[in-house]
Amino acid sequence: MERHRGTLVANHCILEDANVALIIDSAFVHVSSLQIIRPLKLGVEITRESAEDIDFGSSSIISSLGSGIRIARRDTSIALRNVILKSNAETGIEFEDPSGNITIQNVTIENSGSFSLHLEQNPRYAVNVIHIENTTVSRQERGRGGLFISLSTYRSLFIGSSLFFANTVTSIGIFLKCNRDDVDEGNVMIPSLILIGNRFDSNNNFVLHARIESCINAIIHNNNFIANNEYTKNGAVAIEIAPDERPKEFQVEISENLWAKNKGAWCLYIAASNPNPLNGSVHGNKFEGNENLRGSVIVGSPHFRINNNEFNNRLEKFDLEVEFLQSDPLDATKNYWGQEDSESIVKRILDGRTDRSRGLVRIDPISRKRAAISANDCTALSNCSSNGKCVGHNQCLCDAGFGGEDCSRVSCASLNNCSTNGYCIAPNLCQCNDGWFEDDCSKPSCDRVANCSGHGQCVSLNECLCDSLYQGVNCSEPTTNCSITGCNNHGSCVSGECICESGWTVPFCSRAVCDRLNNCSNAGTCVRPNVCECSPGYTGDDCSLCEGSMCSHCEFRCVHGSCDPNSRVCICRGDWTGAACDICARDKCDSLSVALFVLPPAIGVHHDDGTVVTVYGNDFPTSISLFTLNVMHRNVLDHALVQHASAQPIVLEYFANRLNEPRFIVTIFFLRCLLRQKLIIQQTIVLLFFLSFSNSFALIIG
Repeated sequence: MERHRGTLVANHCILEDANVALIIDSAFVHVSSLQIIRPLKLGVEITRESAEDIDFGSSSIISSLGSGIRIARRDTSIALRNVILKSNAETGIEFEDPSGNITIQNVTIENSGSFSLHLEQNPRYAVNVIHIENTTVSRQERGRGGLFISLSTYRSLFIGSSLFFANTVTSIGIFLKCNRDDVDEGNVMIPSLILIGNRFDSNNNFVLHARIESCINAIIHNNNFIANNEYTKNGAVAIEIAPDERPKEFQVEISENLWAKNKGAWCLYIAASNPNPLNGSVHGNKFEGNENLRGSVIVGSPHFRINNNEFNNRLEKFDLEVEFLQSDPLDATKNYWGQEDSESIVKRILDGRTDRSRGLVRIDPISRKRAAISANDCTALSNCSSNGKCVGHNQCLCDAGFGGEDCSRVSCASLNNCSTNGYCIAPNLCQCNDGWFEDDCSKPSCDRVANCSGHGQCVSLNECLCDSLYQGVNCSEPTTNCSITGCNNHGSCVSGECICESGWTVPFCSRAVCDRLNNCSNAGTCVRPNVCECSPGYTGDDCSLCEGSMCSHCEFRCVHGSCDPNSRVCICRGDWTGAACDICARDKCDSLSVALFVLPPAIGVHHDDGTVVTVYGNDFPTSISLFTLNVMHRNVLDHALVQHASAQPIVLEYFANRLNEPRFIVTIFFLRCLLRQKLIIQQTIVLLFFLSFSNSFALIIG
């Protein structure tokens, strides 16, 4: 009998503060316009049971405390499309043992904490084709890199029509080995690496670092490298070819690319440390207005040919540098050097003529006219439709607000393509759909739901995300009962009130506490119990360390305290003292006072004065002169007696006369005087107990 299946469709949903927001474990799941916000472990997990083609329909995954998307080990291919990942603490997209065909299309990854995309092959699982297209990797200022791809058994890797913008880590890191599974060495498949039509703009690190073995056909064609390494000394593109034990003929072609206004060490570095036959060609490229510290092109092997390129870099000393020592000269003929005579051209080349430890460069014959500047260069593209500049053979660099191969299409790329909530009607001008506002159509309207009544946030068209104390479609209904709102998975709802787990605060256990970390030193946000997320410019577990030119550092590192940026003096915690807060004012200094356990009263023993309960802990005050204890039960305030033992742990005893109900709260307040610092610090310990019928106590959560 045929099994009936249903389909789960999730559109315009908000998934907030979940451990794992979404697990796709079926081929019958369709999502669109989801907002996944602050997942605690992972945004989306894709299992081997999912469909092979997953279209997220412009969904977004934002501020995950783990990775954005994780693809589990699978035996079939996978395609991911139309998703935005921003500010995730770990990797944007990570693969566990990738295999088969892998497609990444129309994906935006911004500011990931580790890699934007991490794809590292396990040799036990064969990869066929990897296709990455229309992908944006931008503003990654932390972590280890943008795209990281490491392969050993595969057919091809393609990266095309993608944007890499404003990254301060390596935008693309590629490490490719030869196929190892081919038994017949005479019929070895030569894998390929293809990068076509990408743009690398305003990055401050390597934009492409590829290390490939000498068995791979590589094509780097029609890419634009614009204004990279403004503030760093790194090079832009580095291609390193390592030797392989099985000689094979292979080809490396770098053609019709544009390098313009780049700084740093170089635009292009190519080297091959192998004896294998190599057909290496750098031709038809344009190097315009670069200011490199060493030179536009650095060549580490005479096996490359540098022909029919245009060099027009007035503000750098050398256009070409050779690093190899071989006697064979480098073929650099038929290039345009921006000079008319050979003597001037030779001065712009660093080779054996200047340094005898280097090889020589052959430059004649010289091209006397600029490459790729004739009126017919972009004839097939309508001369860029008068909306761009022809920078190569049928290669346009479009003006702002225009796009397409011939620059004939209006573009709103700088407006996030109208945020998919409108359409582009003119260069960088959006016509927003009804209910959407701002230049980029990113702000929704909640007019039909009273603009969330001032008690919530408008997160989508007429959809409110209510504040914790309000509910309803328009957030107009006050909420005081946790049986309705829950306790955010951080506590239990008892008689309409939340009893929070340790590290979370009432009324709804929604706010974490970082009291052991000095509440993040007022320089960060407490995101989990005693876990701080520091504001820009601050670091350390408690965000007490300020970094950067704007900081006023203390003379010493404040080991057990925080630095006051105004006075530049360490403010010590607890009984710690000294200029660096590293001297204990007494025999033992813990970070905080801690109650460890409670001894129940003796069963069957009656006390006229009340029931005696003993509390054991560490780092209580050594003097009782500044110590008071209050026992509060509803509106009843019971008197307390405190007895102090001379040795640790300190014993606290109190009398509780009216414990007639099964739950009461004990709150211990004490003041500690730090004489050397002349500071008074107030600390609070809250203990929650339940009284059982056997007259014993159990510590639940404090």
